[in-house]
Amino acid sequence: MDGVKEPSSGRTGEAHRREGFQLGYVSTRDELLKVEDLCSEYIKGGRHGYHDEALMGMGIESVRVQEGRFEILSPGACMTLHTDGMLNVRQRIGAERELLSCRLPEHLSPWRLALWTPFRCVLEGNGLELTIQGDSVLIFSPQQHMKFRFEGHFQPQYSQEAQGNRLLLDELGGCGFFGIPRRPTELDEGSSEVPYPSDDVILSASQHCQIFTVHEA
Repeated sequence: MDGVKEPSSGRTGEAHRREGFQLGYVSTRDELLKVEDLCSEYIKGGRHGYHDEALMGMGIESVRVQEGRFEILSPGACMTLHTDGMLNVRQRIGAERELLSCRLPEHLSPWRLALWTPFRCVLEGNGLELTIQGDSVLIFSPQQHMKFRFEGHFQPQYSQEAQGNRLLLDELGGCGFFGIPRRPTELDEGSSEVPYPSDDVILSASQHCQIFTVHEA
């Protein structure tokens, strides 16, 4: 059914992978959120960060579906998926502006709204799942090999790339691309890979820093 639905409780770049990746939007803000609070909320939501409730006030504000067109609003971004597969992202914090766009392959249509909770919204296509979170992170989860080309509508004044991850910023904000390959957790047995740090380690470290990251050696 078309209409507003209710929840159930300047530069181009390419991404080509099957494991999936997430696109995060960075905006200037008057207040810096405490990392220990964010880590606590992350742990409550599970290792994949799937929260049913809004994260520190950040949640899905609205979802509009009309004749195959989806518009999803979060505090930091507006994501629009058009019927022709064009994906547009607008920045809402720091500045109201077009941030980037990407034309998704035609064979992914038709799209459907598979899930909407206060924190996240999931769109499913034929071989790709898009998760839009209340913290303005967009997660691409392909079930097949795909190649995406993103066109930026702003001129980054700062860019940094490491191990396939990229951060693009100017004085008003920007965006980042981060790969999320499958990795074992601390509960996996018989794996030779180094697991993620335990919840206790994350909470302990977050009390002494403003930015907490986990780097792969």
